[in-house]
Amino acid sequence: MSNDSITRDENDRPHGRPVLGGIAGFFLGLFVWLDLILFGVLPLESGIGYLLPVLGIAAGIGIAMWAPFGGRTADDRTIDSGQ
Repeated sequence: MSNDSITRDENDRPHGRPVLGGIAGFFLGLFVWLDLILFGVLPLESGIGYLLPVLGIAAGIGIAMWAPFGGRTADDRTIDSGQ
C-alpha cells in the first residue's frame, strides 16, 4: 500500500465548523428577532420572526463552510533569512 492513499489533499478536507456556525447563526437570528420586536419594528405576531432564526442558521453554516477566510500562502509562512 502506497503512502499516496493515506495522505489527503488540502482541498479534500472539510473547512470550518458548520455545527458551531449553525448554533451561532441561530442565536444571531433569535436576538435580531427579539431586538426588532422590542424596538417596535415588528409586531409580536409577525411571521418573519420565525424566519429570522432559520435564516441565521443557514447563514452561519454557509459562512462556517467558507472559513477560514483568505488563508496564508507558502510565501507568507517562510521566515525571512535577513538577506
